[in-house]
Amino acid sequence: FPPPARGFSGVATSWGARVIVDPTRAIGRSIVTTGLFDLTVSEVLARLIDTGDTVIDAGANVGYMTVLAATAAGRGGRVLAFEPHPDLFAVLQQNAAYAMQQTGCRVEARQVALGETCGHALLRIPQSFADNDGMATLAGVPASAQAVQVDVERLDDLIDAGASVLKLDVEGFEAPVFRGAQRLLSERRLRHIVFEDHDLERSDVVRLLKASGYRLFAIGWCMWGLVLGPMERGPLGAPVV
Repeated sequence: FPPPARGFSGVATSWGARVIVDPTRAIGRSIVTTGLFDLTVSEVLARLIDTGDTVIDAGANVGYMTVLAATAAGRGGRVLAFEPHPDLFAVLQQNAAYAMQQTGCRVEARQVALGETCGHALLRIPQSFADNDGMATLAGVPASAQAVQVDVERLDDLIDAGASVLKLDVEGFEAPVFRGAQRLLSERRLRHIVFEDHDLERSDVVRLLKASGYRLFAIGWCMWGLVLGPMERGPLGAPVV
């Protein structure tokens, strides 16, 4: 078969929804070949989100997880999706509109980054962005990298009642996002938090969440399904005997 053409188009997922993705980039390529992206996080969100829940998708990219969350939350639910990159946000808006039409869930897409203070920041675009558009970040990267100025807001200023699930994937900028959500964390208004961290021993995120009273677990996948274990065990990507 010839390789897929570059550009955004609708692709069917294995769980029945349609998302607009670029099949030549990492997220789209995964959906085209397997029907989904990030099996572990996809299943965790599907299990944690109940009908009518409010869900936050921070670092929504083009909206694959947003559509999944809207499908799980259904009619009466609400999904707030945050994506600062202008090109990705344009696709996110299309996926959000589709999700609302198909699920009856209220989906709000906002073109902002989340952080510790309100204002503006530079979103760094690495050279690998054309292949993996999930790599843009507000975290420290070489000044020579391409950048675009984006708006930054605090989660504490945007959410009053809280959310059942927060999915956070912001490429190393997680700690500032949580520092901008201290009220929500201290009042335990974020019931479940799904995030990525590569250095648990020195992680500010781990420290912040533990100080707010959260219990942390590692999640992974093996041949028999999801694996849940103590955070201290580290990545759970290998089969458990």
